Amino acid sequence: MSTKEKQKIKFIGERSFENTPTISSKTQLDNTYSLLKIYNDDIFVTSWEGDNRGVIFKLDMKHNKFKSLINLKEIVDKNISLADYQFFKQNGDDVLYFVNILDSKNIFIISKNKIIEKYSTNHAIQRINFRKEGVFTTTWDSTINPQYFKSNLQDRITKPIPFNYSNQLSYAAILLDGIVSSDENYITITSYAQNVVLIFDSNFTFIRSMNLNIVNPEFKFNEISGRGPVINPNNIYPNIHADLYKNHLYVLTNNTGLLEEGDYYIDIYDLGTDKYVKSYKFKFLTGETPKEIKILENKIYLLTNKTLYLYEKN
Repeated sequence: MSTKEKQKIKFIGERSFENTPTISSKTQLDNTYSLLKIYNDDIFVTSWEGDNRGVIFKLDMKHNKFKSLINLKEIVDKNISLADYQFFKQNGDDVLYFVNILDSKNIFIISKNKIIEKYSTNHAIQRINFRKEGVFTTTWDSTINPQYFKSNLQDRITKPIPFNYSNQLSYAAILLDGIVSSDENYITITSYAQNVVLIFDSNFTFIRSMNLNIVNPEFKFNEISGRGPVINPNNIYPNIHADLYKNHLYVLTNNTGLLEEGDYYIDIYDLGTDKYVKSYKFKFLTGETPKEIKILENKIYLLTNKTLYLYEKN
């Protein structure tokens, strides 16, 4: 019997609702997009489906439609499936840093539709975050414990980041895998499977963990001889996505732990105090599933499988 229904995500205390955001605009999607990014007020996405793999799309504001901007398969001359990407201003030019899932030890740097550099981190990159100070990457070792690294953008030297939280968990790299977000002061990893947020400072130093205001669902592994741990298919995942803006962590979640059903919320936490602040509640059409969020000063961009919504904070 499935345990998913029994493990509905319980919020600790009561959610506080005020000033519900209102829809300012919406863009109907002709593909399923992921990796929502905002750079210089432009909006970008990519796709992991079919011929769209390796293509970065930009929102054409005039026609309210995503159009192909860069085909990395043509530039790199190999199959591309993006693990992550980020645009930067470097020496006066817009440059693109990205990691290919199919070539996961290397970071590519693109400028003016040409590869200007490729450098190796010497480990398979699982999650990544690009910053002006360098590149933050995650992976795991042979015992399925997480490992974190930083790469300096000047000398490209990759160094391990000391980390001592994982000894509290079995198969910690799986349990702590999550959404990497950053602002000017922090980098956070919000676990998909647990109520844990790992917090690093702007120098890539691990400083503490924080618990979200939810009761941790039970997470099970099936032990199969000769194969190692296998994730139990009845596990549920409380956190869908997250973003960090001005010391506040915004966590997209629902009350079922199942991506495609439930009541959806954005819960907001203050990293200065590690305290819950308030929540927003969202409703979507049948068959519409929220996937990612990006937060700006008074705006919330929310990407679903069918629509990109822009909400104005009230």
